Amino acid sequence: MMANENNKPYFLLVFQENDPMPSIVSADVIAEMYPYADKKMLDITTTDGDNMGFEKVESFKIVPAEEINFNM
Repeated sequence: MMANENNKPYFLLVFQENDPMPSIVSADVIAEMYPYADKKMLDITTTDGDNMGFEKVESFKIVPAEEINFNM
């Protein structure tokens, strides 16, 4: 669990090749993250045991909710 002092919601933004919009994952559901820079892949295990995989990953970052502009 990613706790923070002011309990603001945080999100993981994953930017993939040839996709102008990032994939958005709530940081609350992330238990573990496995980035593989050499393969441009990112695997995530969620708190309920599900797995998410991203391919052709250019970059990723965790941001507070107020930094996300859904009208990009």
